[in-house]
This record gives sequence, C-alpha cells and structure tokens, in this order.
Amino acid sequence: AAFCQEVQAENVTVVEGGTAEITCKLHQYDGSIVVIQNPARQTLFFNGTRALRDERFQLVDFTPKLVKIHLSNAKLEDEGGYFCQLYTEDTHHQIATLTVLVPPDNPVVEVKEQAVEGGQVELICSAPRTKPEATLRWYRDRRELKGVTSKQENIKTFSITNTIQFPVERRDNGEIITCEASHAALKGQKKQTQYVLDVQFSPTARIQPSQSLVREGDLLNLKCEVTGNPR
Repeated sequence: AAFCQEVQAENVTVVEGGTAEITCKLHQYDGSIVVIQNPARQTLFFNGTRALRDERFQLVDFTPKLVKIHLSNAKLEDEGGYFCQLYTEDTHHQIATLTVLVPPDNPVVEVKEQAVEGGQVELICSAPRTKPEATLRWYRDRRELKGVTSKQENIKTFSITNTIQFPVERRDNGEIITCEASHAALKGQKKQTQYVLDVQFSPTARIQPSQSLVREGDLLNLKCEVTGNPR
C-alpha cells in the first residue's frame, strides 16, 4: 500500500564546534501543532516558539513545508535523535539522528628514551581525543614504517597510539620521522607532526693541517676536528 509520510527528517553529521542543520519536511501541513524535541525529549520549539533556553538552537525556517533549526557550537552531548512531531488527528513523528565528529589535533610524538648508536629507538605517536577513531601512520623518506597501534575508549571518544621501534646508527642523527593522522572529519586532509632523530654517538678526532708541504720558517696551522653527539 502507498504510504505518504506526513513528516520527514534527515540524519545529520557535524564536526565538534561546527553548526548542524536539523531539517524537518512537512507534507500536507494544515496548521497543526509542530513540536521539535532534543534527544532528552525536551521541547526545543513549539510551533515556531522557543521552548528551551539554549541560544545555540535557532529556528531559521518555519513554513508550511519545512522546519529548519541551526545548532551552533555543536557538542558531543548534543548527539542523538531529534524528534520532529506533527500533531494532526493522529500523531506523526520522525527522528533526525545527529552525529558529532571529533577530528584529531596535530599528533603528539614522544621518544621512549635517548637513542644511542648501535641501539634501538622507540617513538610513540598519539592522538588523545578523536571520534570515530583516527588512523595514525609513520613515514620516513616517504616510506611507511609499520608500527603497533593501540586504542583506549573514553566515554564517547577514542585515544589512539602508534608505536615504532628500529635500530639507529650515527648516520641517522638528524633524520626526520613523520607521524600522520587521518580522520573522516578532515575530508582527505592529514594532520602531521615531524620528529628529528637525536642519536648520540661517540666522538672521532681528525687533525687537518693548513698545508701538506711545510718549509722551514713557515707558519703551520693545525685544526682539530671533532664530531660527536652530544658535542
């Protein structure tokens, strides 16, 4: 049997801190009462009149065909089903589900302990607060380094870490290692943090004469060149 919905609501996704647009389409509206409620079933608007004292909710459209609400500075606690109810002879309602995304900030990179030539370095990259969970990857010279990922679930968000270990020599000192975070809310863009390898290595000394051939009475300059980290 053909069924014509008196009221239609669409699901909405918004980034935390952004503005969500909650719309409710009306069919064959005859001037009956329209009520919009938040997920806690508190009435936001009653026939175009504000019912809840939350200025973040603004009624931007109220026509016989459409009710449109803007929610500014969206928060995680705003998530859930928004009820659009039309009180004709029988009650019609639809639920618009609001989802709030939390993109990662630039990831945080930490080193476990001081790297020394001939040893291992352990780097930890973390995205402390994301929703849904972010993906973390390591790169060195555009080559991906495989790490071990772990996640911790908080009340509504995820904390993600990716740990890598690899051997280091003196030539690795000053190399740049990059941790990259990707996330649905970033729309293809990436958040990156670079880490410059600090590898300690033992000193070497070299004597550099000012000239290879010296005559009697000439001034001879000798330069002692020492490399080492720390200096």
